[in-house]
Amino acid sequence: MPLTPNHPWRDRLPKAPLDLESTAQKTGVQSVFDWIELFNGFQAELPEPYAEIDVLDGPHADVACEALRSLKRNPRLVRFAGVDMAGNRLWNVNPVLKEIARHVYPGTALDLGCGAGRDAVWLAANGWEVTAVDRLESNIETLRKLRQAYAENDPIHWVQANLHEYPPEHDFNLVLLHFCWDPQYFELAKSCVKPQGLLSVLAHSSTHVRCFAGPRSAKILVPESLKTEGFEVLCTEEHWARDRHFVSVVLQRH
Repeated sequence: MPLTPNHPWRDRLPKAPLDLESTAQKTGVQSVFDWIELFNGFQAELPEPYAEIDVLDGPHADVACEALRSLKRNPRLVRFAGVDMAGNRLWNVNPVLKEIARHVYPGTALDLGCGAGRDAVWLAANGWEVTAVDRLESNIETLRKLRQAYAENDPIHWVQANLHEYPPEHDFNLVLLHFCWDPQYFELAKSCVKPQGLLSVLAHSSTHVRCFAGPRSAKILVPESLKTEGFEVLCTEEHWARDRHFVSVVLQRH
């Protein structure tokens, strides 16, 4: 990805194994059903379905791993954490976002249709001033919880709004439209990008539809059909994940 300038980078929220002993002490969970109920309470923090999740070996490992498998995750026992466990995420960073962060100095970012807020929280923890927008109150509440856990002292402004009605107050260095595809949202996203700023779009591909029989065609991104006047397309890539096939387009405004 030919982005400039390059700069030293590190993930301020490294991925951490799940500390079962500490979790059990805090919550009192014992049975498999207790663990399932607990994990269901913080789905936003687990990796995507079918992903591996490192679990610290210990007295609760068997029942917790059984619970994770029932939730379609693949637990893998590890003997040592390898990182400081305090305040470290469990989820996988979006690989496109991680690559952008390697090459671009932190600035202002807008996450349109932020969902549970993983991207917004991770950006804030790594130096970005973030505005996150979503129409669902439940997603905004999850974002608040993630921010409290992982980016308590970092700037995130959240807005509960329908994107069809959202009026941005200013332009941004980076705009995300991740798995919230709609041609009208794309026009909104383009209008929010500063000169020389970046727009990152992720959406399900036509390959995903052929393999998984969904989502509906209006939610599928065909890169060749994008109206990119005023922008340079820096890269277009396709990606396989365990439960999806998606396309990534990164654009830079002239």
